[in-house]
Amino acid sequence: MYRDGEWILYNKTVTEVTLDVTEEWDLVYLTIDIPDNARHVLVYIDAWDYDDWEADDHYDINGTSPEYYALEIEYDVLSGLLTVEGDGLQDGEEPAADLNDAYIKVSLNIVH
Repeated sequence: MYRDGEWILYNKTVTEVTLDVTEEWDLVYLTIDIPDNARHVLVYIDAWDYDDWEADDHYDINGTSPEYYALEIEYDVLSGLLTVEGDGLQDGEEPAADLNDAYIKVSLNIVH
């Protein structure tokens, strides 16, 4: 949340999903209770695969620049529904052995 001129960590949630998913829709729904006086919320989404036998691979879901993999969304709670798409293929970077390009679509909304 943005408070007193800086971003502060309010909630951190780690979600695990089914193994070997190549495509999935409506995978995770998450509700976070934020203070009533919060106006701006920074949502940071980072995706990794989990490997027992080797290092985990980072998913590029940002798509705007090769140096950023995670998706950062600055959300104004007064703006209503916001849908953001991140597509790692859009940044022009060739996939590497330890980096996977992926597509994500996120909708943010205030529930009263």
